[in-house]
Amino acid sequence: MQTILSLPREAMKPAYDVVVVGSGYGGGVAASRLSRAGQRVCVIERGREVPTGAFPARLPELRRELQLNGGKMRSGSRTGLYDFRLGADIHVLVGCGLGGGSLINAGVALRPDARVFADHLWPEAINHDGLLDLGFERARAMLRPARYGDAPALSKYRSLETASAAFGQSPVAAPVVVSFEETVNPAGACKRPARFAAIVARAAMSAPRTPWR
Repeated sequence: MQTILSLPREAMKPAYDVVVVGSGYGGGVAASRLSRAGQRVCVIERGREVPTGAFPARLPELRRELQLNGGKMRSGSRTGLYDFRLGADIHVLVGCGLGGGSLINAGVALRPDARVFADHLWPEAINHDGLLDLGFERARAMLRPARYGDAPALSKYRSLETASAAFGQSPVAAPVVVSFEETVNPAGACKRPARFAAIVARAAMSAPRTPWR
């Protein structure tokens, strides 16, 4: 039986040392480190906890989990899992729920192709000050993404093999921030094999990279 992590508002204590707003990658890591440092931490999350097996599997279910926010435009439930934010010059899809973006991106930690940052719309410093490379390297060292070793045995992988053959390439098992073995990260936190690691890995299969057109 899956353990439920969230608590009702009635369970909140009168005072905390730290209140973290949001439970995604940033909020989750911040709350973990502060708690291990002895702080009394409360994490508040706008979305709900989505247990394993409760994610939308059919189109009607998916529609009920969509929300759209942009200027004066707003539609869907404020706790819908898939939260589309429309801006003047950029649109973003974020996860709404306990776990934030990790709920909808399967923990994939794939570095963007170099051609992404070659676009002239990016600030010139991105490709010249070295901080981008440093940031990616620090994230890799801390999160230690890994590829699922048995990916070729998965039916989804075999389907991608058939589809990618049209490009003369093979599918790629994307690196995911899921532990397949027990390790200790540079912050001293023990990472144990995830119970549903294989399920996450199945969701993280990615098609081969092909030339942009």
